[in-house]
Amino acid sequence: NDDCASMAEVITRRLNEYKKHQGDGDYFGRLPDLILLDGGKGQVAAVAPIIKNAGLDIALLGMVKDDKHRTRAITDEGGEIAIKATRSAYNLVYAIQEEVHRFAIGYHNRRRKKKMLGSSLTAIEGVGETRAKQLMAHFGTVTAISTAELEDLMRVKGMTEPVAKKVYEYFRKR
Repeated sequence: NDDCASMAEVITRRLNEYKKHQGDGDYFGRLPDLILLDGGKGQVAAVAPIIKNAGLDIALLGMVKDDKHRTRAITDEGGEIAIKATRSAYNLVYAIQEEVHRFAIGYHNRRRKKKMLGSSLTAIEGVGETRAKQLMAHFGTVTAISTAELEDLMRVKGMTEPVAKKVYEYFRKR
């Protein structure tokens, strides 16, 4: 993966959404006062031209990490400003970084769960995403679905007898 190119793409998409919604007052219709990148000079150098070419005045800083992946400084297109010495600045940057990581991990977990659900239940003939969600809502886990009796499967909202039989047989063949 090219971290700098990925950040540049994200910022480009965000600014394009701003152009579409400018003046709406909603989320995408407002510009941030500050963009804080999870990376140092390379990431800042990749993103700064995009902001400048758009003719926007948004403060841009990168978070420089130490060898233990802790933020030790912030940087713009010039030098670095150490933030360890200023405890309140460090605490603020650290809190922002932790929230971003929490959000990213949650997003990846949701994608993985959806992919796993799709790969097991939707592999059954007649079970699409909607039926897979209904099965999961009714039973709670794929394990519970796999051990369910045919009559229990037929009680699921939107389930037909032929599809219930396919689900039942799918898990009995394994």
